[in-house]
Amino acid sequence: MPTRRAVSVFAALAATVFAFACLNPTVQNAAGSIAGTVNPPSSKTTLYAIFTATGDTITVALADTLTGAYRLSVLPPGTYRVAAVGTGLNASKTLNLRNGQDTTGVNFP
Repeated sequence: MPTRRAVSVFAALAATVFAFACLNPTVQNAAGSIAGTVNPPSSKTTLYAIFTATGDTITVALADTLTGAYRLSVLPPGTYRVAAVGTGLNASKTLNLRNGQDTTGVNFP
């Protein structure tokens, strides 16, 4: 059976961890997204969200074949190079995504 002192120490530690998690704004990062259109629409246009800090591709999307619309979702905050690669298209744009930001209007060309 735990002693009264052990229970008190555990309760104090748990309260400290909980308070830190609630007060520290960097503990939770809300995912954002980048969206736009590819013109002219193509069935072979692939879009990549490349996290510039590491060079890692975070997510990939295909542009809609009729409208050219695309959405790159579930992106943590940071700077991204969005690359559009397809038939007759090889372009990229760099943008900064804030915590929970949904950026639209990132269109190619």
